[in-house]
Amino acid sequence: MKSILQSILQKLHIKGLDELDPSEQVVYKMWEEQYNLPDVTIETISDFITQEIEKLVDEFPTFDSEKDIYLKAKLANFKAIKRLIEAPKVARKQIDDMINKL
Repeated sequence: MKSILQSILQKLHIKGLDELDPSEQVVYKMWEEQYNLPDVTIETISDFITQEIEKLVDEFPTFDSEKDIYLKAKLANFKAIKRLIEAPKVARKQIDDMINKL
């Protein structure tokens, strides 16, 4: 399947990247790289939040009184979002466990 970037080149009557000057090739490759990045999924968001929680927990020993409330609130928010993301998985596991006990 032809990418949108290849379609643009075709509309401009450009047959290949070698017809672009070096700076245009750099831009094209950057766009192509960005265009081909995978979509963000619930899993990637969950992984990001886990990393952020770990960073905050690592900072706890160095908290000062001014940052303390802000960072505790930030940690609480990340934990709440993590629970929200994991809620369907936890519910499914509980249902599976109940069914398996029958």
